[in-house]
Order: sequence, then C-alpha cells, then structure tokens
Amino acid sequence: MRRLGLFCVILSLLFCSGCWDGQDPEERLYVFSVGVSQQEDGSLLFSFAPAALAEGEEKAIHVTAGSFSQAAKAAERLSSRTPFLGQLKAIVLDESVLRQPKLLAKLLDEAERWGGISSRAVVLAGRDTQACTDALAQEESGFSLWEYFRNGGEGGAELDLELLENTLAACKQTAVLPFLSLTEERARVTGAVLLCADGGVVPFDEEAEIGWRLLSGKGQGEIITLDNGFVFSVQQEKTVCKEDLMVLTVKATLRQAKAGALSDETALQQIEEALSIRIKQLVEHTIETTAAADPDGLWAVLPRQCQGKLPQIQADVEVISTGQVE
Repeated sequence: MRRLGLFCVILSLLFCSGCWDGQDPEERLYVFSVGVSQQEDGSLLFSFAPAALAEGEEKAIHVTAGSFSQAAKAAERLSSRTPFLGQLKAIVLDESVLRQPKLLAKLLDEAERWGGISSRAVVLAGRDTQACTDALAQEESGFSLWEYFRNGGEGGAELDLELLENTLAACKQTAVLPFLSLTEERARVTGAVLLCADGGVVPFDEEAEIGWRLLSGKGQGEIITLDNGFVFSVQQEKTVCKEDLMVLTVKATLRQAKAGALSDETALQQIEEALSIRIKQLVEHTIETTAAADPDGLWAVLPRQCQGKLPQIQADVEVISTGQVE
C-alpha cells in the first residue's frame, strides 16, 4: 500500500503545471505599449510595440481584431515569441476611438477585466497610433517615454486603466488624457486632450493643459515661466467661485531669475502682479480653447460651484520663497 500511495503522489505531480508548463523569458515578447485605432471599415487596428531591450528586437506588430485578447492571439501568430502584456506601460487610443464613448467604454472594460493587461497601464490619447507604436518600438524613443512614466509624468494628467474607468463613470464621461504625438520621428507627450460626455475631443496645447490643472485644483508643483525668464513653482491653495468671479489663491517659489531681481518690496510686488496676470491668461486660454472646440465640454473644466455661468478670473499670488536664483 505504501508503494501504491507513493506511486499515486508521483503520478499526480506529473499532471501539475508548475515549472513544467512555464515559459522562458526568452520566449516572451515583452510589449511596452499598445495602440488602438478604428479603420475606415469600422474594424479595430491594434499595434503592439515591444520593449527594445537588445539589438535585433522585433519591430511593432499590427493586427486587426475585435478585442485586446483577440489581438494578442493574432499577434502571437505573427511573432516568433509570445506577446506578454503583463508589464504593459501604455495604451494609446486614437481619436477615432475616443470620439465614440460606447466603443471606448467597451475597450476599457475588456482590457481591465482581461487578466493579460496590467491595470496600472497608463492610458494616453494619440493620433496615428500605428506610427507612434512603430516609433516606440525603437530603443531611444521607448526609453524616453519610459522616463516620462517613471518620473510620474510631466503634468499630472495621466490616468491608469483602472482609474480612467472609474473617472469616466463618476464624471459622466469626462477626463483629461496626455496626448502622444510624433516629434522628429520620436513619440513624445505633447499637451493633452479633454474627453467630453458627447464624444467630443478637445485638444489642449501645453498652456491649456496647465490652465486645466489650475482650474481643477491640481496645480501643485506646476512650473510657470514668465516672459522675462523668471521660473516659478506654484502651489495652488484653493479656488473659490463667488457669483461671477473665480478666485485662485496661489503660493509660488521663484526657481530661476537674475541675481538681485527681487532686491526690494516693490520689485516683489511687481513680479507677483506679473505672475498673477500669467495665471489668469493660462486659465482663460483653457476656457476659450474648450468653448471653441466643444461648448458642452466647457462645464467639464470649470469647478462645480461655477457650473452654469462663465466667471471672470482672478489670481491672488504670494511669492513665499525666492528659492535658488542665478
């Protein structure tokens, strides 16, 4: 009986997956980012950009499929290795997808539920996602974007997969995503886009993105440069709407200026006034950009207490430290 029991134990081990069913890292194609766009016939084009870890790495793989899981299987048939999305850093969605709330929700839900994709993957907007993923498959470009994510982004507008789903559900389909575009054949984050409830997509340049963060109360550590070359790091204290006036209270640290630039109290008051005007310009630029592209989206960028009316903007600025100056 003891021999029979030992034989059964050994036999059962043979049917356990364990390391017998494992896959060597060399057999995996580690995918850095995935781009999704809708083609003219309505089908979805998925573009997989592998992490360029060494010379001879495979180029981006482009397949037509109905979902992320189907696309991964199709990509596996075109590659000598198995695509692995467990360490995915970015999902880049084309405007053709972002302008369709139902399609966007379907893709995000499937990606979040499917165990093959990390829920921490950051979602970005983009144009010509096929070209962007081709660029990301190159070592230098991919490393540049990886630095962006590793440092927590440059602007604070980034949303991971799980957080974006929650944001869209809670905010009636409004969110701001970083925008990925090709600059000198390299994929870079330049500005952002606002997703509106009706499927509208409002492009934000870098100034409009800064204004949005100030409007939404996320202007913590924001870097603002004046025309005279002065560079400030701002900390937004609060935003208050009273009747037709919105007041942003900001404290700022001067990071760069000419030596002796703030030698007396009068000079300090002048620079505070200049920074106040600049913040007002940034916020007004955001409001004007949104109103021109999608009037309904305007209420998505304004604080709740300002809903239903377009306020005048006032910035109260206090320079609390001169920091390190040249």
